[in-house]
Amino acid sequence: MFRPTEEIYPANITIGDVLDNDATDFIDFGPKSVSPVTYALINELPQQVRKTYEPAQIDDLAIAMTIPPPSDGAEVEFDMFNPLLCAHLSHEDTVQYLKEYSEFYGVETDVSELRPDENGRYTILISGHRRKRAIRQLISENDLDISKVRAHVNQRDSITFEKALVAQVRENTYEKVPPEEVARHIEQFYKYLCSTQPEKPTYREIARKLGQSESIVRTALRFCSLPEEIQELAHNKTLPYSILVKLDKIHEKRKEFYEKEQERGHSFSETIDEYCLCHLHLMVTRILRTRLEKDEKIDQLIKQEVTTLDQRMKYQQDELELLSPEERSARQRLSRSASLLCKQSLSSLEYALDINPSALGPDELTHLERLAAEARAQAQSTAQQQDGLPF
Repeated sequence: MFRPTEEIYPANITIGDVLDNDATDFIDFGPKSVSPVTYALINELPQQVRKTYEPAQIDDLAIAMTIPPPSDGAEVEFDMFNPLLCAHLSHEDTVQYLKEYSEFYGVETDVSELRPDENGRYTILISGHRRKRAIRQLISENDLDISKVRAHVNQRDSITFEKALVAQVRENTYEKVPPEEVARHIEQFYKYLCSTQPEKPTYREIARKLGQSESIVRTALRFCSLPEEIQELAHNKTLPYSILVKLDKIHEKRKEFYEKEQERGHSFSETIDEYCLCHLHLMVTRILRTRLEKDEKIDQLIKQEVTTLDQRMKYQQDELELLSPEERSARQRLSRSASLLCKQSLSSLEYALDINPSALGPDELTHLERLAAEARAQAQSTAQQQDGLPF
């Protein structure tokens, strides 16, 4: 039999003490104000922390929200255990909220695009975007009258845009968002703080505001310091975030190396950023080609590259030719490396299909056909240029 421990129910606290408390004396955990809101009046802004939505996860949420009828012919009922989190704002507060939102995301949004309730107040979704999509799916699947559908909402009256940003990140700690998407949001929040306060924010300040660890904040800003092309490799699942973020060490060391070469009087046919990007792509192809799946091996590879650059900067003299021939033709190296990677990928695909001929689903086959068509068109264009023919 369960008995409350002294830690949960101290001996000196009685039920009478609890009942004697004034309502204003309590310290509440959980939603402060939950109300049913007409679905059509819940305004969803396009930009937020989560960028991707897995259809299977939306399906799972929709199933969890559906209460099977007790008998044949009975109506299906619906439930939602966690309410949506929304801002509940006056017209004036909404205008200010949208102004800061537009500045933060670099988009244009006007209050005229939103739907107010009968009291002229606006309900703006902060978090719960997957749940809202699941509701929309259930409306469609069950042919429900959308004007009669309501969702339970945790309303935050007069919440500021900054507090809404923080709430989004904190909420998504429990509803996992891909780390590369969280990283970009943390970077945007960092830039937002830089523009709205006199002093540059510290890792600790950002972490405290967002309810994240300093390590997560530091790693996110390291990831976002990489070129966009390299960051995109996490978004398209070429390499995981945890591997790509480690490349920032090479990126910083490469920039330092080429800047020192520039100070020594060496000139380049391309910009330093282009050289650094090229070398990052070379490192990515090395990781992919050798299938380095263990973090220790990847760490060793990156450490070796950084150490090599350190030694070259330390021991080289002004009169020496500091750029090796292969570095002066980095793009040619990258082109060869990409060709090798393509050949290896085709061999791996052929091997996998020998084991399981149905390994590729309809989406993967469509993707493969699109890539083949693009490659064929590019090859034809290149051949025409080499032959001196018009495009």
